[in-house]
Amino acid sequence: MSSVYGPALLKNPETEDNVDEAVGRKKKSAAAEFETDHDRAKRIRRERKEQKAKDQEANKKMQMSQAINALLGSGGASGSGGG
Repeated sequence: MSSVYGPALLKNPETEDNVDEAVGRKKKSAAAEFETDHDRAKRIRRERKEQKAKDQEANKKMQMSQAINALLGSGGASGSGGG
Protein backbone atom coordinates (compact mmCIF):
# COMPACT_ATOMS: atom_id res chain seq x y z
CA MET A 1 0.00 0.00 0.00
CA SER A 2 1.53 3.30 -1.04
CA SER A 3 1.37 6.53 0.87
CA VAL A 4 -0.67 9.43 -0.46
CA TYR A 5 1.02 12.77 -1.03
CA GLY A 6 -0.07 16.09 -2.45
CA PRO A 7 -3.67 17.21 -3.00
CA ALA A 8 -4.97 13.68 -2.52
CA LEU A 9 -3.82 13.90 1.09
CA LEU A 10 -6.38 16.65 1.74
CA LYS A 11 -9.33 14.62 0.43
CA ASN A 12 -11.58 12.71 2.80
CA PRO A 13 -10.80 9.00 2.83
CA GLU A 14 -13.16 6.77 0.84
CA THR A 15 -13.82 4.62 3.88
CA GLU A 16 -13.59 5.27 7.57
CA ASP A 17 -10.74 3.82 9.57
CA ASN A 18 -12.99 1.45 11.50
CA VAL A 19 -14.64 -0.08 8.41
CA ASP A 20 -13.66 -3.56 7.30
CA GLU A 21 -13.39 -3.21 3.51
CA ALA A 22 -13.79 -6.94 2.86
CA VAL A 23 -17.16 -7.04 4.60
CA GLY A 24 -18.27 -3.46 4.01
CA ARG A 25 -19.49 -2.78 7.52
CA LYS A 26 -18.03 -1.21 10.60
CA LYS A 27 -15.79 -3.28 12.78
CA LYS A 28 -17.14 -4.01 16.23
CA SER A 29 -15.40 -2.38 19.13
CA ALA A 30 -13.53 -4.54 21.61
CA ALA A 31 -16.33 -4.11 24.15
CA ALA A 32 -18.97 -5.28 21.63
CA GLU A 33 -17.22 -8.60 21.05
CA PHE A 34 -18.64 -10.02 24.28
CA GLU A 35 -21.63 -12.25 23.51
CA THR A 36 -24.16 -13.13 26.17
CA ASP A 37 -25.83 -16.53 26.38
CA HIS A 38 -29.05 -14.96 25.12
CA ASP A 39 -27.29 -13.39 22.13
CA ARG A 40 -25.59 -16.69 21.36
CA ALA A 41 -28.89 -18.58 21.51
CA LYS A 42 -30.52 -16.05 19.18
CA ARG A 43 -27.61 -16.26 16.74
CA ILE A 44 -27.65 -20.06 16.72
CA ARG A 45 -31.43 -20.17 16.17
CA ARG A 46 -31.11 -17.69 13.30
CA GLU A 47 -28.23 -19.64 11.72
CA ARG A 48 -30.14 -22.93 12.02
CA LYS A 49 -33.24 -21.36 10.47
CA GLU A 50 -31.16 -20.01 7.56
CA GLN A 51 -29.47 -23.39 7.09
CA LYS A 52 -32.84 -25.15 7.11
CA ALA A 53 -34.10 -22.82 4.39
CA LYS A 54 -30.96 -23.45 2.33
CA ASP A 55 -31.37 -27.20 2.75
CA GLN A 56 -35.01 -27.07 1.66
CA GLU A 57 -34.05 -25.05 -1.42
CA ALA A 58 -31.27 -27.51 -2.26
CA ASN A 59 -33.68 -30.43 -1.86
CA LYS A 60 -36.19 -28.76 -4.19
CA LYS A 61 -33.50 -28.21 -6.81
CA MET A 62 -32.31 -31.80 -6.50
CA GLN A 63 -35.86 -33.18 -6.83
CA MET A 64 -36.51 -31.01 -9.87
CA SER A 65 -33.24 -32.14 -11.42
CA GLN A 66 -34.06 -35.79 -10.76
CA ALA A 67 -37.54 -35.38 -12.21
CA ILE A 68 -36.19 -33.67 -15.33
CA ASN A 69 -33.52 -36.32 -15.75
CA ALA A 70 -36.12 -39.07 -15.36
CA LEU A 71 -38.34 -37.49 -18.01
CA LEU A 72 -35.51 -36.74 -20.40
CA GLY A 73 -33.81 -40.09 -19.74
CA SER A 74 -36.88 -42.20 -20.50
CA GLY A 75 -38.02 -39.96 -23.36
CA GLY A 76 -34.54 -39.58 -24.84
CA ALA A 77 -33.78 -43.32 -24.80
CA SER A 78 -36.96 -44.22 -26.69
CA GLY A 79 -36.56 -41.28 -29.07
CA SER A 80 -32.96 -42.05 -29.95
CA GLY A 81 -33.65 -45.79 -30.30
CA GLY A 82 -36.40 -45.16 -32.84
CA GLY A 83 -34.29 -42.78 -34.94
